[in-house]
Amino acid sequence: MKNVKTSKVSFAILPVLALIFGCIGCQTLTYDGLPSNPPGEYLKPVFDDRDWVMVNRRADDYKTLTEYSPQDQIDADWTESLGGTFFAEGHYISPIEDEYNNFIRGVRTVCSQVKDKIISQTYNELFYEWRISGCNTQPDQTEIGRYVLSNHGLYRIAYVRRGTILSPEDRKMWLALLSKAELRSIVDQ
Repeated sequence: MKNVKTSKVSFAILPVLALIFGCIGCQTLTYDGLPSNPPGEYLKPVFDDRDWVMVNRRADDYKTLTEYSPQDQIDADWTESLGGTFFAEGHYISPIEDEYNNFIRGVRTVCSQVKDKIISQTYNELFYEWRISGCNTQPDQTEIGRYVLSNHGLYRIAYVRRGTILSPEDRKMWLALLSKAELRSIVDQ
């Protein structure tokens, strides 16, 4: 019998992942970017210099979710995650700021001590940051994210770090990497 290497992901992260990227179901997905519905378009993430591994991929007819962790964090409790969600046209709140505010209300139901801010926004893009600390039900964590509006729906891509506050250098680096994620056609893979 062959040895099969499996990835162990701590079940303790499941509530956090559900909070951050809530999504269920199944659909056809792209193989190297964040999936989309309708097929044909995806938001391609950009990573730092480490090896990142896909740890979760779920979808239904209206939402998709893809999550990555650094290779060295698969078999242990994660401290970093990069993930994205796609909401099909008609299944998100317009304008983008209202969708963001709805998202933050959801975070507040889990931890009322959330501190959040919109970093920048245009008609079709919004960058944000939130942090929770001292919450009994969740570990201290920071999320920096970006919403991108396309002709087919709304994408959200986010970097999450649990534990310590991001240094100014790390914050700047992740904002730059998130801003480099681009909408691509499946044929442009």
